[in-house]
Amino acid sequence: MGKLLFLVAIWLTTGQAKGDAAMGFPVVDLAEVQDNDGLFLGQRLVIWENQNAPVGPASMMAGEFDHKFQPSLKDFPGPAYVKGELWLRVVIRNPEALPRSLVLESRYALTDYISLYQKDLNGFVKGDEQGDRDTVRPDHYAFRSPAFSIMAYPGDNVYYLRTRSQGPNILSLYLWRDDGFKGHRFVDTLMLGGLFGFIIALFFYNSFLALSLRSRTYAYYSLFLLNMTLLQTSMQNVWPYLVRPEWASWLENEGYIVIGTLTNFTGVMVTIAFLYMKKNLPKFLRFFQGLLVFSLSPSVAGLVVSFDTQARLVSVTIGVCSIAMIVASVMAILRGYRPAAYFLMASLTFLAANILLTFNLLGIYHAPHVIQYGNFFGVVVQGLLISLAIGDRVQFIRSNSDKVIRGLNQELQNHLAQVEAQVADRTETIRNILDNVASGFVIVNPQGKILEGFSRSCHQLLGQPLQVGQSFVTLLQLKPATSKIWTLAWDQVFQDLMPVAVSLAQLPSLIKLGQRSLRLECKPLFDETGRIKNLLVTILDVTELKRKQRESRRHQVLIKILQDLDAFRQFINHSHDFIARLKVCTDPRERAFLLHTLKGNSMVFGLNRLARRMHQLEENRNLSPQDIQAIDTLFRDFLQAHETILKTPWGTSLAQESRVTPGQLRQLQDMVEKRHDPVLKDEVAGWIQDVVAKPVSTLVQPIVDNGRLLVQRLNRNVQIEVRGTDVRVRSQSEEKAMEYLVHIIRNSIVHGMEEDREAQGKPNLGLIQLEFSETVESFLISCRDDGRGFDRQQWEAKARELKVKSDAAISRLSWLELVEMVSRGGHSTHQGVSMDAGRGIGLEGIIQAVRELGGRVHIETEAGRGSRIQIEIQRHKAHQAA
Repeated sequence: MGKLLFLVAIWLTTGQAKGDAAMGFPVVDLAEVQDNDGLFLGQRLVIWENQNAPVGPASMMAGEFDHKFQPSLKDFPGPAYVKGELWLRVVIRNPEALPRSLVLESRYALTDYISLYQKDLNGFVKGDEQGDRDTVRPDHYAFRSPAFSIMAYPGDNVYYLRTRSQGPNILSLYLWRDDGFKGHRFVDTLMLGGLFGFIIALFFYNSFLALSLRSRTYAYYSLFLLNMTLLQTSMQNVWPYLVRPEWASWLENEGYIVIGTLTNFTGVMVTIAFLYMKKNLPKFLRFFQGLLVFSLSPSVAGLVVSFDTQARLVSVTIGVCSIAMIVASVMAILRGYRPAAYFLMASLTFLAANILLTFNLLGIYHAPHVIQYGNFFGVVVQGLLISLAIGDRVQFIRSNSDKVIRGLNQELQNHLAQVEAQVADRTETIRNILDNVASGFVIVNPQGKILEGFSRSCHQLLGQPLQVGQSFVTLLQLKPATSKIWTLAWDQVFQDLMPVAVSLAQLPSLIKLGQRSLRLECKPLFDETGRIKNLLVTILDVTELKRKQRESRRHQVLIKILQDLDAFRQFINHSHDFIARLKVCTDPRERAFLLHTLKGNSMVFGLNRLARRMHQLEENRNLSPQDIQAIDTLFRDFLQAHETILKTPWGTSLAQESRVTPGQLRQLQDMVEKRHDPVLKDEVAGWIQDVVAKPVSTLVQPIVDNGRLLVQRLNRNVQIEVRGTDVRVRSQSEEKAMEYLVHIIRNSIVHGMEEDREAQGKPNLGLIQLEFSETVESFLISCRDDGRGFDRQQWEAKARELKVKSDAAISRLSWLELVEMVSRGGHSTHQGVSMDAGRGIGLEGIIQAVRELGGRVHIETEAGRGSRIQIEIQRHKAHQAA
């Protein structure tokens, strides 16, 4: 019975082979397969790319679709990317009398699924499926590429293969006899072992150099080699022998994209570091930094595109980055960077290997060994060349460094020779210079005693003869408090508790000795152990320098005033009124507000002496009439000293800069009053207001300049913008409201602007916007900032401490009511009182002062976002008519 079935099988296969011959399909003769060499099937296959519903193996083996197969026009069948399923049909003729066992190998290791179907003697269809996505892996031959065991019976045998793959799919098929395949598998294992061994050895060698030399270039290259090793492990389908099958399936597909992306990324990093782009190719550096981001795009694209598209994108990014590396290497060579030559050869080798592999994947060119080993040879050669390149780079840098060091040493030797030749001749000259220059030099020991060797000019500078062993601090004639500070700081210098520069900075550097101003500069002198042995003190007479600096500052103040003389005169008039109010005022808070306003306005015009005096009086809660008179005297003295320049009297109104005097305007108003005509009265009043009106620009610039000076002094990154400078100020009330703007801007800079805005997620540049506008009924001043804003919880907590209202009532207060309530208690968000920050009275004082002018204040704020404070001054009917 068995012989009968065997004969039937021969008859069936023979009949099918005759059909193949009739159709012109090739037949593979088993005699062509050598014992030790595999037979490349190439165009001996016929193919059919099925774009429709999948076909079952039974239907295919029955020959129902044989008419759809076409001869392969290439040495390897099928396109590079197949959307459906690809069927291959091969006929093997066994002219021998006995069945032969064969192996059919596919050399492309990254095929997702490939199945082989054949019939046994009983006519039953047998199937075997392999591929890198198959987590079962029925690998009969323990081989990394798909390899199928087939049985060729006497006569013609028909076999069908079906393959599916999301990425590239190259069917490089070989037919082997069993013994020949075993030898091929042995050679392949040796080849891969040698390649992996070489690249791993390079990794450990470069890692050792990275650690020993602390070189970032070697470190980046070691990471590149590690990633390249992992990438080749995926491309060569080696993971199944190292990890679990399901992990291997991911590493050879989705993981391959991630590893390829990291390999490309580290390759670009190596290029940046090796070519030292920051120095050699600064214009290329920004492009390569963008290339780093571009190299990561395939992994990111996996969130929105298919694996098939990802695989193509990896090839594109590697190609673009390789070409960019070559161009950068050429430019570095042209600029004289010799080590870039090896790097260029390595990049060309790697690019050539990738191009050959891409040609195979796209079906342009076929080389079985390129498919079998991918670009592994190119990677190994590239690794060797880059290792040589990095070694050459180290030698190049070392050679240049040695050359520079030799040149510096030679210069130093020449310089030392010149110095030694001149020291003897110049010693006496130097001594004469030290004894006669305006500066004095004295060496002082840790106990503060003068040592021998001081210059004779010290006698004149300190006003008395110096003696060895004398106390230096006694000669300075310091006040007791300053002398105590000097002694403590002097001891800290020699105790070495803090950095030397910090300790020296605590020593008083400027002293007054009689009518002289002396500057002291201390330099440490060290012993052999590196500890401070003595201090060299340089004494400079800076009396004349200080006088000229004061004169220069005075001239700068006068120039600033003359640039806006009209605003200065308004400031003088308002200051006179403020001092008059101080003389009769009994409310301490109102006095403090008036002083704070005077101080701020004085600083606007650079009158720092006046501002400092008023700052001192702010500390004194009980102002005496003598204190107020002292401020009055300071104003008078300043105006009298510069009367010929400023022509601004103290305490009398100045004539308006118009062709109509104030007296004439009053006469006109009296004449209109006698007419008893309301319409005429309003029209004339509006006309007068229009005549004396001034644009905001004439008043606001000194205020803005003062704010910008405060920004510089506090080292804040703040921009002040002004809008609406063409709006006109039409009354004394509106002018006084402008003066309160000084407080608002300073509060915004000192209290509102964060010192570290980037930590709050804000732009580094803070913004303060001043905006002036007017309507028929009112004049509006708005100050907006993007700072920290007001913390409602903090303000409500302060309000509860006052125990004036219940918690529920406090939570219902508007911002204006809450600020007024809390500010009456002296609350301030700034710690301490300085020339820039007051006692928390500024905002509440502004609110009250604006109300006295017939206006109101609006407050808008949000914690972390900023604040907006608006002053609105109501205009009388006469103003509205204007």
